Amino acid sequence: MQTVSSARYEDGCWAIETSAGEKIRADVLIDATGPLHIKNYPEIPGLERFEGTVFHSAAWDHDFELAGKRIGVIGNGSTGVQMMEPLSQVASHLTMFQRTAQWIFPVGNKRYSERERRWTRRLPIFGKLTRAFYKRIFDLASVGVTEEGYWRRRMTRGCREYLASVKDPDLRRKLTPDYEPGCKRLILSTSFFPTLEKENVDLVTEPIDHVEPRGIVTQDGWLHELDLLVLATGFRPHEWGISHVVGAEGLSLAEAWAKGPRTYRSIAMPGFPNFFMLVGPNSPIGNISVIDVSETQTKYILDCIRLLEREEGKALSPKRAAAEAFQESLREAMQGTVWVTGCKSWYLDPEGIPTLWPWSANRFHEVMRHPDFSDFDLVDADLSGAR
Repeated sequence: MQTVSSARYEDGCWAIETSAGEKIRADVLIDATGPLHIKNYPEIPGLERFEGTVFHSAAWDHDFELAGKRIGVIGNGSTGVQMMEPLSQVASHLTMFQRTAQWIFPVGNKRYSERERRWTRRLPIFGKLTRAFYKRIFDLASVGVTEEGYWRRRMTRGCREYLASVKDPDLRRKLTPDYEPGCKRLILSTSFFPTLEKENVDLVTEPIDHVEPRGIVTQDGWLHELDLLVLATGFRPHEWGISHVVGAEGLSLAEAWAKGPRTYRSIAMPGFPNFFMLVGPNSPIGNISVIDVSETQTKYILDCIRLLEREEGKALSPKRAAAEAFQESLREAMQGTVWVTGCKSWYLDPEGIPTLWPWSANRFHEVMRHPDFSDFDLVDADLSGAR
């Protein structure tokens, strides 16, 4: 496997070099890394001393035999929540170490019978109708996090009612967040709470002090002996894999984003000709399906590439004034979202500004239907850095 070690815009095109030393020149560069791909490893004293097995949830060791093991899970985001139920079926004991309680909205993962699959294969329209139905629901409900109204009330009520289903008052207290539903990424599950009520499952909210060879020691002095430790600690957001992408003006994206990611419509950057992003900063990943986002943005980028095919030898980049106007509208619109109501979230950039889309799904699809080329500079590719 190779990684991109550098990408620099020079002499009218992108000069790309890989970790294996391969050199590539391209007219267009598309960054499809997204915000969550660099694994986050927690800095816990003594972690390297653990004598059991430890791995990150995004680097799962499928050769490890789970059956009968004492398993610990650090992290209760979407990944940590989703793995609890299947792990509880094979572990002799399962412990989740929770730092911050999360709101859970009760949406299950429907199993489709073989009969349903057979009919879908025979009549593909069934699959298309199913997708259209779920897309419509997502589009309608997306405003729950961006504005007050029915869908926000529905989201809040659903989370609170599901939390109330936990019978043990002490467990329910541990699972009760101190912020509004939706402020952090909302977790969808119908299995998490029932799993925590099993006899072989514990939820630990006491902070971790350190790790010793036999397991985790919490600040109350308790040693939780483990055979396996799973780090469901997510990724390092806002890095985007762009530290070595250098634009026409000699400035890297990392430098351009020193105070936080700033884009034009989540898709492009001034000073970076013929450079586009899929699921980049300000994409609606907090309120719309990432598949839907990617498909919409792909069509937008293809429109830009078609223009470049017609205008051979040209370079396209958004005007700085257009990008600044977009960012200003974002900051104004963010004030009505649930993301700025006071919680600490990976949605926020270093300045505390959400790197999300503060409007509805319908507006996203409308704005991204076609590029507004009046917001772009189209110049000779070999002169695009001379402005």
